[in-house]
Amino acid sequence: MTTHTSAPERDVVWQRLPQGWIELRAFGDQTPAQWWQRYLASGEGWLTEEARDALTAGFHRGVAMFSGSSFDFAGMHLDVGDRPAVWFLSTQVVRAEKDVVRDADRSLAYLAAAKLGAAGSSTSFTASDGRTGLIAFGTVGTPTQGIVAVGELSLPGDRGIALVTGMTSDPHRHQDLLIRVAYALDTTLLLPPGQTPPEPEATE
Repeated sequence: MTTHTSAPERDVVWQRLPQGWIELRAFGDQTPAQWWQRYLASGEGWLTEEARDALTAGFHRGVAMFSGSSFDFAGMHLDVGDRPAVWFLSTQVVRAEKDVVRDADRSLAYLAAAKLGAAGSSTSFTASDGRTGLIAFGTVGTPTQGIVAVGELSLPGDRGIALVTGMTSDPHRHQDLLIRVAYALDTTLLLPPGQTPPEPEATE
């Protein structure tokens, strides 16, 4: 599943998102209500009326919460398997000249790790094209309340920085959260208006 948002005369921010993603910020040329009806249509036959009502109420609250924010994307992914969890991800692209990105001597992810204090850690990762990113993560409140992560990665061509904030309701699955944040960062691109996003590489 993919989604995007754009501004007049600017490149388009594009990102590949997981199947079942519930967007709360960027709806392209649709209204939030239209987007949500299409989402619900994909669950015909297995979503109960009670589940539809609960999801709809939560969707509208989420849209209201992120309305007017500076995020390019913001939303959630539900894991309803053996260990149910909720994953929140929000993305913001900071456009900048190459020299600004290259000469930056402070990392926002490191600053986030510092703010987390003793409860915080950081890890680096390598994107599919060799770029190196950083993710800071730690507990929110008590260790049983959840995990928050802040990741950053320079955009291809040093055209800016992608920032992703992620949270999970399951504090024992922080590695899964880091993978989701890294994937979101790795797939975030700036594309010229009208350009088709790349097709995912086939896997054997």
